[in-house]
Amino acid sequence: ARRSTARATPPSSLPASLLAVSLSPVPAASLAGFVLLAVLLTAFGDRLARALGLRAEAPSERLALGYVLALGVVTLAVFALACFRAFTLLSCVLVLLAMAGASLGGLREFAAAVRSIPWRSAVWPAGGPANRTMALLTIAFAAAGLVMALAPPTGMDTGVYHFTIPKLIVQESGFVPRDDVWIHKSGGFYMVYAFGMKLGGEILAKLLAFGFAAAGLVLSG
Repeated sequence: ARRSTARATPPSSLPASLLAVSLSPVPAASLAGFVLLAVLLTAFGDRLARALGLRAEAPSERLALGYVLALGVVTLAVFALACFRAFTLLSCVLVLLAMAGASLGGLREFAAAVRSIPWRSAVWPAGGPANRTMALLTIAFAAAGLVMALAPPTGMDTGVYHFTIPKLIVQESGFVPRDDVWIHKSGGFYMVYAFGMKLGGEILAKLLAFGFAAAGLVLSG
């Protein structure tokens, strides 16, 4: 048998069937879904952090760490499901139910941590104009990121490059070798994108990434 000489197609010429996978509901619905997911993920991640002995001192850092750890679990879960071609809406819901069951006892502590965050000093800190200017610039930067996350993915970098592999996973319910798609990576944060797309579409996937960036900002500050 003659060996195929077909080469992977670069993402600039993706097949129409893959580009057609666009599940973007109303931004308001995606935002509401993200808030619910963020609460569940953060509560689960907070309990996981305590089990691992990774408690942070500040309430904001504690919640940010919980969100990041939970997305790490999501990444591993989606990767495992994709390997077995079992990445379906039902399997994603089961992952969420497992997280919810593990975090039910921690919801009260999660709410207490949210209430204990010094919101006023975070928005308008002491220390003079320099600190307050930096706080306002940080808030403006985060607000711009939220607007970008809520916007439909129309740019080539997101729509044709970063979302290519997650869309393929959603379409095929897992990892499938393709000669017409350039698969440069099959892991990492792409698993989180696929998780968000399966549950609520591209905007939800972008919001999960926005939450990760915001959590990183809190942890680095």
